[in-house]
Amino acid sequence: MENNSTTNTLFLIGPSSTGKSTLFHAILKNMGLDPGQCITEVARTVMRKTSFSRETVGYVKPVFHPFETGI
Repeated sequence: MENNSTTNTLFLIGPSSTGKSTLFHAILKNMGLDPGQCITEVARTVMRKTSFSRETVGYVKPVFHPFETGI
């Protein structure tokens, strides 16, 4: 059986308070996408769970590069 489905991925990356969330919600509305299918605020969640802060993030050596692992 042939699978003709495609998955599109959009990453909005940038400094805080530059309008990423506003743009994200405008894209969702324009494309008629379900917000439940979207992942938001990943970095903030990861930082909280791992006890990283703005001060320590610059000193943490990355374990992997997301583009090399296919994430």
